[in-house]
Amino acid sequence: MAVHIRLNKADILEILCGYNINSMVQFCLLEGGSTNTNYFVAADHQRKFVLTICDTKSFEETLMLAKLLDHLDNHQFETSKVVRDKAGEAVTLFKQKPMLLKGYISGKVIDQYSQKVLQNIGTCLARLHQIPVPDYIPKSFPYGEQIFGDLGNRFQTHPFVKWLVEKKDTIKKSLLSTLPKSLVHGDVFFNNIIVGENQHPVIMDFEEAGYYYRIFDLGMAIVGVCCKEGSIVLSDVHALIKGYQDKIKLTPLEKENLRAFIVYAAVTTAFWRFRQFNLVYPSDHSKESYREMVHIADQAFNLSNEEIFG
Repeated sequence: MAVHIRLNKADILEILCGYNINSMVQFCLLEGGSTNTNYFVAADHQRKFVLTICDTKSFEETLMLAKLLDHLDNHQFETSKVVRDKAGEAVTLFKQKPMLLKGYISGKVIDQYSQKVLQNIGTCLARLHQIPVPDYIPKSFPYGEQIFGDLGNRFQTHPFVKWLVEKKDTIKKSLLSTLPKSLVHGDVFFNNIIVGENQHPVIMDFEEAGYYYRIFDLGMAIVGVCCKEGSIVLSDVHALIKGYQDKIKLTPLEKENLRAFIVYAAVTTAFWRFRQFNLVYPSDHSKESYREMVHIADQAFNLSNEEIFG
């Protein structure tokens, strides 16, 4: 986890005053998050919040995220709700960093799911894809195939780069203009899902949201929540797809190309991990973490449609 800015009690009390929150019971740094710093804050009257410092986003990008969260709330999609300050502003600045205060969602982050939860995640994802697309969101995925060459000269002879080029050629053949697009989350991994009572999942962290292929989102969810010990679990895939198709029936073209988009999701995650932990924030601990996604991408490449859809 990258912590870009650390806040003390005085800092948080100063921030809360801008929201007419005049006392604090508890605060702590939340684990997870590679581009934001998040604090849990318990205030008076049993109110709980998450304070997010957007370390790598501009003010305008953070404002767009806040608008999207409002848009989702207006369409009864359950996720984080933005809290406005005394002036009615959704985004404020602290030490020149854009900042959001959001309501806290009770539940747990878990990395293994029951079949029921997986079905519910699939249904939540389909509900997201039915929400009207606001005109201000990006029209591409920020870590999509268009940036796979962005590793600099240092790694041009690395075996991963050769593998990436091979997979990119496969992926591009499936990026068909006739495939349906929608509002997508872009990063449906277990650490972006809170599971509450009655096995009810809430998808959070819409940092990478955009207008893109909806089976990219489904492929990413398969990579993010249907894998154990670095391998795809087909029974979990079947549960996720069932939940999705309870709301949206995949078109024949989507079914034909879903395998390629599972590969795409694993490849783009491998790319992100390789670049993040070898180039952007070098880490001896995490620099090999991309290999898990390489294995998953290669496994997905060899799956048949019969195996994917059961």
